Amino acid sequence: MPSAQAPRPATRGTARRYDSPVGLATLAWSLGIAVLAILTAAVAAVIFVPDFYGARLRQQNIQADGKSSDYVIAELVHENRTLIVQTIGGLGLLLGVLLGTLRFEAEQRTRREEQVAERFTRAVDQLGHGTMDVRIGGIFALEKIAQDYKDYHWTIMEILTTYVCARYRLPGRAAGRFGM
Repeated sequence: MPSAQAPRPATRGTARRYDSPVGLATLAWSLGIAVLAILTAAVAAVIFVPDFYGARLRQQNIQADGKSSDYVIAELVHENRTLIVQTIGGLGLLLGVLLGTLRFEAEQRTRREEQVAERFTRAVDQLGHGTMDVRIGGIFALEKIAQDYKDYHWTIMEILTTYVCARYRLPGRAAGRFGM
């Protein structure tokens, strides 16, 4: 009787590097270091870029509406800092949306794989049932899975071939090369 354990789909060269705990730890550390580097760059941008801009404005000695050049420069530096912080906040928001979308898609993919594995297991279990109607239902369920999920196609074909060879022999024929 065929095994009721769901097969792992064939992944032809698409093996994931982060399936192991060591790979996940490496990914977590890499992301942590990247986030720390980005935050350091953001803080440096908030502190140093407006001051550099202000120093260039001091060289030009600008005035506006009768206000002193120091007051105008301080306002421009403050507006620059505000703009940089808002830009960083917007980028952070976009990053959060992107990561949320990726996580949602990963959860959906995992849920879909679990559902396919459950359907596969149930269909294979039906092949061993006592009544013909349930066995035929299992064959049709396996056919539908093979059509919908190409990764399972050849595994299902092998199971059905083994099932037919093991269960039904033509009368008067000797056992084949597998002893069936």
